[in-house]
Amino acid sequence: MQRILIGRCFPLVACIFVASACSGGSPADENLLGSTERAVSAALLQSRSDAIKAVHASNPYIHNPLIFAGIAYTETQMAHCYSEYYNQVSSYVCPGPTSTDCGGAVTAGYWDGACSLQAGGLGMWQFDEGNYTQTLNKWNTTGYWNGRTHNVLSVSDSSSAAIDFILFKAWYSDRTPYFSSNQAMYDWINSIRPVNGNSDYETWLGFLAYNYNGQAWGSTGWSNVKEQYRSGTQYVYSAMGGDAYWYNTNPQPPGQPTGLSPDGWVSLPSGWMTMSWNAVSGATSYEVYIMYWTGSAWTYYYTYYPTASSVTISPYYHATYYAWNVKGKNAVGTGPQSAWAYFYEQ
Repeated sequence: MQRILIGRCFPLVACIFVASACSGGSPADENLLGSTERAVSAALLQSRSDAIKAVHASNPYIHNPLIFAGIAYTETQMAHCYSEYYNQVSSYVCPGPTSTDCGGAVTAGYWDGACSLQAGGLGMWQFDEGNYTQTLNKWNTTGYWNGRTHNVLSVSDSSSAAIDFILFKAWYSDRTPYFSSNQAMYDWINSIRPVNGNSDYETWLGFLAYNYNGQAWGSTGWSNVKEQYRSGTQYVYSAMGGDAYWYNTNPQPPGQPTGLSPDGWVSLPSGWMTMSWNAVSGATSYEVYIMYWTGSAWTYYYTYYPTASSVTISPYYHATYYAWNVKGKNAVGTGPQSAWAYFYEQ
């Protein structure tokens, strides 16, 4: 897909169809619902954050759930359903169309006129193409990116729609970097982290205030909304555990080793022998703990610390039963012990 540029905008005829992409206005409701009276429950925040992460994990282009969660939180505190928003956030909300995920109405914007006009944005992303029918028709028939359609009344599919909508807006915006290809745009979005003062992050926030929320670039409203997106993103980042949650960067000890050999009380000739097991992901070394049978009790024999998933030994006691187990180790700690394995050395 190649951008057709007249000052980074479509030709005039195309601008009639996507005026918001050219002017900065946006088919997302420009009236933020998120920054209101109360905060949603931790359980709701967890559920919606998990849903957004799942969508990004399966998306072919974009894998940056945090900066998108910041949009949803700023718009509606992720309260996709009318009952959630009304009961947990504020009474200033309208009941939108019925959603299976909600078991009733979705959240709909309040500030575009009386609820009877059905003119507000829909769901936790506040998609707004005019009235409810126009919004649903847009997403059900053409969508915004590569012709993909979405059910924006669904929590999961609306989160996929948000990705497509952002891709469309970022591609045609005159406030994002120039992208030589779709992949260059994907890489830019995927690289953004919420670091205040970072040029890409500041560009992203300004782009959201301008192209997602529809504020005139450089205006007081734009500055205020930009800071609201910053605040919303920072809140979900901290509330959900930072990088460890959003980017799965929290290292863990290795898992439990399996496939120990020799095992099953197998009888082996005396001399050198190799003890092996299946390599464990994330393990940088292992702890191999060995005991032997004295005839009346199991007694500690030796512990080896190999870096590979095997160790070669020559047991000291012959005509003896041995028992052994393995644990994986890394910089974080020691993982769970394997099941015991047994052999007999002749």
